[in-house]
Amino acid sequence: MGSAPRTEGWQITHSRIWTMPTTRKFAPFGVARPGIPLFFDDRMKLLEAPTLWLAAVAQRGRSNRPNTWKAYGADLLDFLRFCEATNIDYLDPVRGLLAAYRDQMLSRKITRCGVEKRPATSTINRRIHSAAAFYIWMLQNGIVDRLPFRNEDRASPPRDSDKLAHVRKGRKRPGNDASMPPDVARVPIALDLGLIRRIFDRLRERDAIIAALLVSTGSRIDEILALNLDQIPNDQRLLDRKSIAIFIHETKGLKPRDIFVPLPILSDLNRYIYGERARVVRDLRKRGETFDDKAVFLSVDGLRLAYRTFWETFRAAANAEASTARIHDLRHTYAIYTLAHLQRATGRGGNGGSADPLVTLQHLLGHRYLSSTGIYLRALTIDPHVAEDAMESYVDQWWDRR
Repeated sequence: MGSAPRTEGWQITHSRIWTMPTTRKFAPFGVARPGIPLFFDDRMKLLEAPTLWLAAVAQRGRSNRPNTWKAYGADLLDFLRFCEATNIDYLDPVRGLLAAYRDQMLSRKITRCGVEKRPATSTINRRIHSAAAFYIWMLQNGIVDRLPFRNEDRASPPRDSDKLAHVRKGRKRPGNDASMPPDVARVPIALDLGLIRRIFDRLRERDAIIAALLVSTGSRIDEILALNLDQIPNDQRLLDRKSIAIFIHETKGLKPRDIFVPLPILSDLNRYIYGERARVVRDLRKRGETFDDKAVFLSVDGLRLAYRTFWETFRAAANAEASTARIHDLRHTYAIYTLAHLQRATGRGGNGGSADPLVTLQHLLGHRYLSSTGIYLRALTIDPHVAEDAMESYVDQWWDRR
C-alpha cells in the first residue's frame, strides 16, 4: 500500500485513496464548493464519482456547513479504503458488499476516553447510509447498473412533535438490509456542578471561558469557536443587566439565534480579549507573523482555535478528575437545568402561565424539531432530583470565584 501526503485538515496514510479540501481556484467540473473533499489515487488522478457525489450532496442544500461535507467525505473514504483492502472494485458492486463492510466495522477496536471498544452503532449505520446513498446516486446517474444491497421501506416517525403523532401518518424512507438496529437511546445527563468547577479549575483562562460559555448558554462548541470580535459587546456599558444577548449566525443548519451570556462570564470574556488575547497578538506582531484579526479565541499561532485543540485540553482536565465527561455534556447540563428552572417558573406563574418550557428551550438550543428537545424531559423524569439545582447557582458561583 502506498503512503499519501498530508493535506490541510486531513492526514491520510497507508492508502492509495486520499482527499484534500477544495478551494475556489481549484474546483473540479465547476461544481465543487470550498470545504468539499476531493478524492485522488496515488497517481493524483481524480476519482470522479466520489467527488461529484459530494458536490451533489452540497448542492442539494441539505447543509451548507463544511464540517458536514467533511463527515460525508470521511465516511465515504472509509468505505473506499475497505474496498481497496479487500480488492473490490467499488464501480462493480457485488450483492452483500455493505453487509461485509458492516461486519468489518464490527470487528474493529477504537479507543475512546481511554477505553477500547467497537465503533458505536450510530457510527456504523451512518457510514453504511453514506455508502448506500453514494450507490443510489451512481445508479440514478448511470454509473453503476445495480445496487450492492436490497432496498427496504422503513417507517419514520414525525420529527416535529410527539403531540401530533396520533394525527399524522408514518412516512416511508428507503433503507437497506445491512443496517443494524439502533442502540437504546442514550438519555442525556447533567454534570454535577462541583465536578464542573473542578474541571474548569484545571483549564487555562481561555479554555475555562470557552467551557463557561458552553455550560451557561447551551451553545455548541463550534458556535463558540466561530465567534468574532464584532459580536462581543463591552460589559462595562451593561452592568445593570443580568445577561446579554449575543447574535450568532454560524450555527448548525444555518439557523441564526441569540444566546444569552450571563454578565459575569461576559466580563471574563472581555478580560480575556483585552488581556491574554491582546498579548498573543502583540507577540505575533513583534515577530512579523500574521493572525486572525476577527476570531475571539486564538491559538498561540494566531489562528482561530481549533476544536481538536480544545477537545484535547478538556479531555485531559476531565481525565485528571477521573471523569468521562464530554464537551457536549456541558450543553446537556445547561438544557436540563434550564428546563427544570422554566418548569418551576411556569408552575409559579412566572411566565404568565402561557409559555411552554419545552418550546422556550427549543429556541434557546436552536433545535429544528421539538422532538429533539423532548429528550430532556426524559432526563428530568428519570432523575427528578436534578431539578433541585438551577443554572443560576452556577453563574453565582462563577461570580464568586473571581
